[in-house]
Parts: sequence; structure tokens; C-alpha cells
Amino acid sequence: MKFFKILLIFLFIPTFIVLIYINYSLLQCATCNETQNGLENTAVIYQLNHIKNKLEQGAADEMQSIYPEGFVFLYSLYGLSWASVGQSLKPNSELHQKAIQEIEVALVNIHSENGKAPFNKYLIPNYGAYYIGWSNYLLSKKLQIIPENQRKLIDIQGFINGCDSIVFALNQSSESFLPSYLGQSWQADNILCLASLCLHDKLFEPKYSTEIENWLTKIKTTVDKETGLIGHEYNYGEQQSLPPRGSSQSLINSLLFEIDTAFAKEQVQLYKDNFLMFRFGLPAIREYRKGTIGNGDIDSGPVIWDVGGAASIVGIRALGQAGAVNLHQGLRNSINAFAFAQTSKKTKKYLLGKLPIADAFIAWANAENCNINQQNRYWQWHFQLISFGIIGVFGFLFLGIKPKSK
Repeated sequence: MKFFKILLIFLFIPTFIVLIYINYSLLQCATCNETQNGLENTAVIYQLNHIKNKLEQGAADEMQSIYPEGFVFLYSLYGLSWASVGQSLKPNSELHQKAIQEIEVALVNIHSENGKAPFNKYLIPNYGAYYIGWSNYLLSKKLQIIPENQRKLIDIQGFINGCDSIVFALNQSSESFLPSYLGQSWQADNILCLASLCLHDKLFEPKYSTEIENWLTKIKTTVDKETGLIGHEYNYGEQQSLPPRGSSQSLINSLLFEIDTAFAKEQVQLYKDNFLMFRFGLPAIREYRKGTIGNGDIDSGPVIWDVGGAASIVGIRALGQAGAVNLHQGLRNSINAFAFAQTSKKTKKYLLGKLPIADAFIAWANAENCNINQQNRYWQWHFQLISFGIIGVFGFLFLGIKPKSK
């Protein structure tokens, strides 16, 4: 019996440490500090410091060797995170200027030969919906955080040219969605393009209202029949959407509020109905809708116990945009716990810093935190009850083991 007591102690100690670590992580708040620069999203700025170091060490090329769009994806998320951080900073402050400079670095690299290399120049639009979607959307976000009288003419003209090329492609196509590659189309890429047009009409004199309305109407006619959600991929041959998935749903719902608020609210509710789940009382986003299963792939990242890695990370931003504060905080803090957030020397990294694209996703997901209601809410009680239950089971087993009588 003494052996079993010792075994229980050895099992209990690491379990207790893990539970304490997770519960501590679940109580953390977003770091939004009032400074001379304005409201600083400190944790995300530390993340961006880490990502910048990795980019200077060749992380974009490394990610390109793993993901088909890894180079552009990493720079886009990096630049967009700086744009979100810049929104809450005072114009012309030192940190605001740094945000603009880093967005410019991202855009230069996206427009480089390395950035364009994976994409087909002769698609309509040139280089495809993925490339023009991310590049033009990032440029719109740069313009958005710069005072109107300080915007560069080259940026304005470049953005308008991008929007015009999207509209030209729409007018040339009989399909509901533009291609990202020859014969292949993903809805999330098209939603980025549509968001660019909407942002144009908010930043400048409205020009694309008819195209926006017509395109959105087309998109609404292609939603998945079973769920009512925008699909994951569009099949040109059958002219229908393939079933929605959590990774693309989280991204789409992070963008829809910039396009159509009413439609976005409807889609987010369906998204929660079909993809929101709880494990041990903690919120997560499924990669495959309820009632279905599937494996992880290049789009989803790891899928563990039905939980989608990319879906849950980007879900932080999607649910924050939707005002679902408890779920937003729950996802954010769960990712902090299970992705092993580490902060040191004004840098912050996840997963030991081994996967920069994951760091970039997490940075972008959290970059709007200072613009979302961060009032502390007590949502952790489910997991705390489970934690106490696990500790109680160990205690019961330990006290229940009686020494053998002689």
C-alpha cells in the first residue's frame, strides 16, 4: 500500500502544478496601458518584437517552405497586427510612427519577388484573390491609421488600383468568387477583397457601393444549405460551396463586421451554433462542425479532440468583434495557457517560438484587445470546479489507502 501512496504523490505533484498554471493563466487580463504614446497593447507589442526578430532571421522564407502562402501570410499578419495596435496610439507618437514603418516593411516584402513567387501573375485579378486580398487589405489598414493630410499619394493610388483590379475581375467573371489559384477559390480570400472595397468607401468618397451590394448578394446565395454559413472553398465545377470549416469561419467572421454588421451578427450566431464547443469548461472552436469529424491539414493546423488550432486562435478576434466578451476572454486565456506563453526582455512568444506563423496569428487575434470591452468577468468557474474535483479525487484515493494490518 505504501507503494501506491508514493505513486499517487508522484502523479499528484505534476497534476497540481499544471492545474495551478492553467488556472493562473485563465485569470490574466489584456495589457492595455495608458502611456505618452496613447493606449499601448503591451503584450501584443512584445509579441511583435519577437516576430520581428524571427523575420530578420528568415522566418518568412522558412514558413513558405511549410505553407503554400507562408511568406505573404506571415508578413500580412505582422503588418495587420501593427495596424490594430496603431489604432489606439496617438498619431505621430513614437510608437505610432514605428507601427507605420513596420507596416511598410511588411508591404515591401509582400510586393517583392519572393512575395509574388507562389502566385500566378496572369490570373484575374493578377496574382489571384489571396494575394491581392491580403496585400490590399493591409494597405487599407495602413491608410486607416494615418491622418488624412499625411497619407502618401503612392499609397492612396496603390490602394485604389488594387480596388479597381478587384472590381474589374468581378465584372469579367460569371462566378460568385474570384480564384486564388487557377480553378481554385476560397471564400475567405474573397471576403478580404470585399473588405478592401468597403474600407475604400469609408476612407474616401464612396465609389463601389453597387459592386459591394451585388457581390454580397451573390455570396449570400451560395451559403451552405445545412448550416447557412459561408463555405470554406468554392467548387467551380458544381458551382457550389463546400462545407464550412472552423479555420476559415473564424477568419471570415473577423472581417464581416467591416462589410455588413447585420449579416455578420447572423453569421457569428450560426458559427457559434455549429463550431463553438467546450472542453473541461474551456471554450474552443471546432475545425469541423458539430456532428462531423476530420483530420488537421495545412489550413487548420493541428486538430486535437475536435479542437481546431487555427480556428480557436483566430476565434479570439472573431468573438471579440462580435462582442462575445466571455468567450473572447476564455479563448484568449486558454491559448495563453496551452500554447505556453513566455515573456522576457520585451518579447513574448508561444510554443517556445518554434512556429512564427502561430505567433503571428495569436498577435493578430489579440491586437484588437484594447478596443474590446476588457472588464473582468468571472467565466472560469467551470474549469475551477473540475480542478477542485481532480484534487479531491487524489485526496480521496490517498486517504482511502489503508496500511495492511499485521
